[in-house]
Amino acid sequence: MQESFYIGYDLEKARFDFTQTNSNTVLLNEIADDFTKIAVSKAGLLVNKEELINRLSRVMPSVSNEKPIVVLSVTRDGNLKKEFINRNSSLFKELFDE
Repeated sequence: MQESFYIGYDLEKARFDFTQTNSNTVLLNEIADDFTKIAVSKAGLLVNKEELINRLSRVMPSVSNEKPIVVLSVTRDGNLKKEFINRNSSLFKELFDE
């Protein structure tokens, strides 16, 4: 089991609607489902999917296309974190191989 696990999701490429953020419910559920499954299979870490969906839903209205990448992380203690970055971020270069 790892101490922590993180992964990035490119909302722009996933066709996130930055103009009507309330219309992205299906996409948020898919991201939460994906992150939950990958965290368990790759790192052996459990994620509370409903908590993740709730957290993402609360911040999505403030998401802008200036920072279209959401980085999700979970620790062994189950602590969830999210960070929004842009393509110029050094973290972006670590997560995505373009």
